[in-house]
Amino acid sequence: GSNKYTLVPFIFSVSALGSAFVDNVIFVASFCPVIEQLALNVKDYPLWWALLFGACFGGNITMIGSTANIVALGMLEKHAGGHMTFFRWLKVGLASTVLSGGLAVIGLLVLEPLMADRYSQLSFEQLDELVAEQRRFSEKNVALVGMLRLPEGGSSDGPVAVKILSPDAEHPLEVAAELPAKYVANDRKFTIRPGKKYLVRGTMNTLADGSLKLNIAEVRTRGKKKK
Repeated sequence: GSNKYTLVPFIFSVSALGSAFVDNVIFVASFCPVIEQLALNVKDYPLWWALLFGACFGGNITMIGSTANIVALGMLEKHAGGHMTFFRWLKVGLASTVLSGGLAVIGLLVLEPLMADRYSQLSFEQLDELVAEQRRFSEKNVALVGMLRLPEGGSSDGPVAVKILSPDAEHPLEVAAELPAKYVANDRKFTIRPGKKYLVRGTMNTLADGSLKLNIAEVRTRGKKKK
């Protein structure tokens, strides 16, 4: 999936249900690799927050959902002589989790445009797999190592349309990109060297026809920033 309106509620729900019966620390630790895979083509911070909120609020669903619940039940029986059944707790715990969780999910979706996004360091093999799985990119920060190629008839007098080519012949994927004007200014002319590998960073988007486009923010070669 690539839709934040689907992923955030889904991750919250799975995390909440899992934490209702399993220790939340263990559940979060086991779910981390799933978030890392999902975050390859979407913003990662909303997903991490959905996982954490779900694990936190989900522990309230059942009396065994957290250590604090068990301690509170012990104190209740010791000092008040009361007895709490599983389903009696479930009715209150589930209602409170749905209410607080709904507010948390809405808050995450509203604040998502303001959240930072870490760069996904992708190989062309991973990129090829994501395309094959029809996973879409939407303003995702991506770092690629590849070769740059000017299209025929390309000009270096302004922003340049380039192709980012895979250095691996087994994954001959091409990514359309635009080299910013700062790299091709008259006094700082950027020369693309055929066959040379570059580290390219920018925001990746999937276009309507399914092709990829990277809005380049930075280009580096041999550990040095090209200006």
